[in-house]
Amino acid sequence: MRIPLTQSLKTLVLKCMGLYFNKYPYATCNRRGIRYSLDRRQLIDLNIYLKGKWEEDTVDFLEKYLLPGDIVLEVGANVGAHTCTIAKTIQPNGMLYAFEPAGYARQKLLYNLSLNSGIQSCVKVLANPVTDNELNLPWLEIRSSFSAKSLDKTERTEMDKITTKPISIDQFIEASSEIDHVKLIKIDVDGYDYKVLKGATETLRRFRPMVFVEFCEQALNGQGDSIVDIYELLRGLGYDKCFLPNFKIGLSVNEALARCKTDFGFNVIFSPPEHSLSGF
Repeated sequence: MRIPLTQSLKTLVLKCMGLYFNKYPYATCNRRGIRYSLDRRQLIDLNIYLKGKWEEDTVDFLEKYLLPGDIVLEVGANVGAHTCTIAKTIQPNGMLYAFEPAGYARQKLLYNLSLNSGIQSCVKVLANPVTDNELNLPWLEIRSSFSAKSLDKTERTEMDKITTKPISIDQFIEASSEIDHVKLIKIDVDGYDYKVLKGATETLRRFRPMVFVEFCEQALNGQGDSIVDIYELLRGLGYDKCFLPNFKIGLSVNEALARCKTDFGFNVIFSPPEHSLSGF
């Protein structure tokens, strides 16, 4: 029988957990068939440790939508919270191209992949920052981790200088002879999302993948962009539907802007009419 906790008891439990995890931060564990090396002082790692996943709706979408053999581009893979899920879902003959220019996050990503030999061959990790076709790179450093002490995602602890050559999705696809389709482009790059999409227009026209992107108006504004720009760009390419990851709620541009006033950042999916959403 589950005994309900009072708020004061919950606070005490969380405090004790925090003290324990600060003293013993590192853990290697299996979650949902994936092995992770986690630092429980970090927000993403702590969620994986306690809940088995980071961003439940995102993981549910990835597992429902992707199929073995799919090709996926993940821009902003971070420590691999979703990379491992994607690779597990598209194995054995799919391929995930995971872009992560931040050294701190990339090394954690690579190590987590090394713990999962069955899916490691399905992932190619690239250190290039992804931007538009003009290779505009308006930032010199990337913040690549979130402290578990701050739930508003503003307190970050690791900063990485960009040392690798920028690239656009279109340039990457053009230079590759092994990519004959793209099922999904997933983007989470803290405000550079519109620039990534600007550099992927030919890929979107050619392959018509789903687009999974984080909306954060404040971060986009910091780069001179807006959610409005993303809507206009994708609608101009025929992406006429925008949904939250559970596909139960569609979002207009005004609804998305209104949500940004109360939600610092949230994920959405743009779908072209060619895609069937019957499974959602």
